[in-house]
Amino acid sequence: MRYKFNKFLFLCAFSLFFIGCKSTKISDSKPFEIVDSYYQSWQVNENKRGTNIIIEIKSCKENVTFDTIVFRGYKAKAELISEERKSIVKGIVTIGVSPFNITSDATELPDQLIYIFNGKKEFVLLTNLRRVDMFYFKQ
Repeated sequence: MRYKFNKFLFLCAFSLFFIGCKSTKISDSKPFEIVDSYYQSWQVNENKRGTNIIIEIKSCKENVTFDTIVFRGYKAKAELISEERKSIVKGIVTIGVSPFNITSDATELPDQLIYIFNGKKEFVLLTNLRRVDMFYFKQ
């Protein structure tokens, strides 16, 4: 009798587990699509240098706010720039004295774009960042 009761309890718990899993919808869809992403290092002199991180996006929903870009262990403020035919999210990581009055905080997070969607902070990993040739400013 006790064996049948334990078996019944196990089957009920097992069924409830799968019913719960079915009602929980896991979605990998993002409120925007990344078309291209790259970084370009720049240098003014030995003490003033940094990197621009550019992420081209499309199909961005209205209730998305871009917060931070994490690149190579540094956080940069994310700025949305809408151009005629495309939108880009740009971040600037500086090393040394910044000519743009920007500071970059260190972090141990992997490369990622952090955004807020419907009031919830989310992120997408930046795994396909490509490098563009370095740019030197003339003084």
